Amino acid sequence: MRRIIIVTLVLSGLLLAGCETAAPTPTTTPAGDGGALPTLTSPAAAPTPTPDDYPPPPLPTATVNSYAAPLPPPTVDPYPVGDTVPTAILVYRPLGNQCQDAASFTYPTLEEAVADLVESGVTVYDAMETARVVCEACDVCPTSEHYEAIINPEGLAAAAALGWLAQE
Repeated sequence: MRRIIIVTLVLSGLLLAGCETAAPTPTTTPAGDGGALPTLTSPAAAPTPTPDDYPPPPLPTATVNSYAAPLPPPTVDPYPVGDTVPTAILVYRPLGNQCQDAASFTYPTLEEAVADLVESGVTVYDAMETARVVCEACDVCPTSEHYEAIINPEGLAAAAALGWLAQE
């Protein structure tokens, strides 16, 4: 048994020694002045900087296999709305107070609430019914169901007169 273990260890040691790879050694060729040339790198490894006033690349004009040249990309304004003028405001209004009968709500449906805003001269872009987190006390806290509307900022005063609050 001892011979089998020794033979197995010796053979595995020889196998491992035979599979070892040597570290690659860098090769250089002598230059004319007796020095060594450095190893070349790919051009993508070190991009060259371009000046700010460098012209954009020319647009393709040739056609390949009867395909038309692609159109230039459209220019997009990163701030199409403007940076100081809001174009829409979110306003909200609870349906009523908790423990209040649904028949006594001012606006039983979202459509009636939006119609009242429009009649007051407010431009309504979108409206929805949402649920908000509120306190739980009868006749003190509003219902969790709220109407929300996205309106033009010019109609905020008219919406506030109808009981709508601006989202902060």
